[in-house]
Amino acid sequence: MRALLVLVAALVLPGTAVAADADAKGQFRYVYSTDLGDVETGSLRDPEIGTCLAFPGLGDERLARSTRNQTDATAIVYREDDCQGDYYVLEPREKRIHDSDARSVRFV
Repeated sequence: MRALLVLVAALVLPGTAVAADADAKGQFRYVYSTDLGDVETGSLRDPEIGTCLAFPGLGDERLARSTRNQTDATAIVYREDDCQGDYYVLEPREKRIHDSDARSVRFV
């Protein structure tokens, strides 16, 4: 029944089908250093599309050193909190190991 409603909404209201499934499938992973110099890995599982997400665990000063988009959506990765400042784009299954310096991400 839900699939029928989504199909009808998609025919009547363009863009509605995307809203019915508003999560990227998979994980977005990142690596960062702690205050003690230890290397930690963080991740966002099935992140919401269209919402700016901060990387948990970074604190106020740290940046992710590498990022890996293991989702089925495109990730726009930002250097600053609140999806501000310089950014780069990671397509699904793409990674950036060097010069990633990131703090937040938005999936589209």
